[in-house]
Order: sequence, then structure tokens, then C-alpha cells
Amino acid sequence: MINYQVILATLTLACLSTVSARFSRGRCSTPHLEQNFDTTRYAGLWYEIYRDSETPFETNMKCVTATYGLNDDGTLSVKNIGVDIDDGDQNIAQGYAYCQNGEGDCTVKFNFLATGSYQVVETDYETYSLVSSCSDYYFFKTEFFWILSKNQTLPDSKIEQLKNVIERELPNYTFGNLLKTQHDETCVYPRN
Repeated sequence: MINYQVILATLTLACLSTVSARFSRGRCSTPHLEQNFDTTRYAGLWYEIYRDSETPFETNMKCVTATYGLNDDGTLSVKNIGVDIDDGDQNIAQGYAYCQNGEGDCTVKFNFLATGSYQVVETDYETYSLVSSCSDYYFFKTEFFWILSKNQTLPDSKIEQLKNVIERELPNYTFGNLLKTQHDETCVYPRN
């Protein structure tokens, strides 16, 4: 008898390994998320300060921003912009996000194929946001993190605090996997 789940798992692993994701054994952790998440306060322009070094859709990117806006249906519009370091081309991804349960447990959709979790672990809405995304595939997972700020930089003391939050809420993630996003004088940012 053919075990279709084993075949599906093998095909899934083969496909996932080709996109160079942060792919590891185990199941996704369940961090405490931002409670009473306020999409109105969250809306605006955010600068990416750190990201997971193996985020496949951001390979070789600098000047990365995310702009969130309020839609009439209660969802958030999402516009991510980054510049390819090698050729200077601007890459734009647009979609929307919806959040459940009054907490930072959101789902983001860019098209019918690109859907993922967007979990706001912690934010103060003005300075920083710590975002996690994790998807389970049987005995494996893909896991990513972003540290965002409404400013182009964050003080080292705030980075240390966020590192402690990651260690507390997602103890199996290694902070060393995060890559500092390059922001320099060549960056041209959208207006908020």
C-alpha cells in the first residue's frame, strides 16, 4: 500500500529545500503574542532592522520597508519594498493581512500561493515590532523573524531587550540567525 503522506512529505521537503528557507526539525513554538493588537496604531511605515538571514524572498536586499494601511474591510494593506544590492532594482510585494482573536496573530497574503503567518510577538507601536513567522510541515518547520522600527535605526539596548524576548518566547531560535538590514545614503524610502 502506498503511503501518500510520506510521498507528500518527501515532495514538500524537496520543494522547500530549493528555496533556502530556515528549515529545521521540530514543530513551531507558540509564543505569547501582542494582546489587544491595534491595527490602527500599527499602520504606517516600518523599516526592517533585522531579518532572518535565510529569508528566501529577501535575499540580497537592502533599504527594506513595510507599509501597512487600514482597509475598509478591517484588514491591513501590506506593501513591502526592498532594493537588490547587486543591480539596484526595486522589488515590491503587495498584499493584505488580517488578524484574529484580538491579538497579534495575523495572516498575510500576497497572492493565491504566497500566504504566511505574521505573528506580532511584541510592539510598542511607535518604536519597534518583533515579528515571527512559522509554518509546520509534519516533523519540520520553516521559521523567520523580523525586527522592525518606525525609525531607520534602533538603539543597541533595544536590540538586546528584543533578543531577550526571542530567547524567552521562542527558545529554539538562535538570535545569530538574524541579519542586520542595510540602510544607507542610497536608500530612497516611501513617504508615510
